[in-house]
Amino acid sequence: MRRIGSPVRYFAVRRGGGPTGQAGDVRTGADERLEQARSLCEQAIFDGDIGRLTAADREPDAVEAALALARGRVAHARFLDAREEDAAELPLFEQAAQLYRSLGDVRGEGEALFWIGVFHQVVRDDHEAAVPILATSAELAERIGGQVDEARAVL
Repeated sequence: MRRIGSPVRYFAVRRGGGPTGQAGDVRTGADERLEQARSLCEQAIFDGDIGRLTAADREPDAVEAALALARGRVAHARFLDAREEDAAELPLFEQAAQLYRSLGDVRGEGEALFWIGVFHQVVRDDHEAAVPILATSAELAERIGGQVDEARAVL
């Protein structure tokens, strides 16, 4: 089995835990979020509480963001192994960032931006594009209270 590696050190974002549905919490969060969306939809349909539909829309968006981020990371790992760019990788990370931003999930947005920066730095060897994105990611991580262990990428 070949080890996948990269000459670039990534800055590390400490993983949060728990069933919050935020980035990195796909397994437990997805089921809970989809159940919550179902419940909110039922309240809208059967109780006439149409105001619940906005919240119901947000739950699948959070699952979709986490899935896009996970798929992007898989595509990146494949790149590290085969050194062939997957055309889906960057759009997956961008989709995750946009969804997390629309949900107000700063941690998720920061992680997605981190991976966008890594994509530009590692896959495209485009440090000029990577640096401002990685800096924004680090700023978001710092804003949410010390989630960054190491806020740097060796260029």
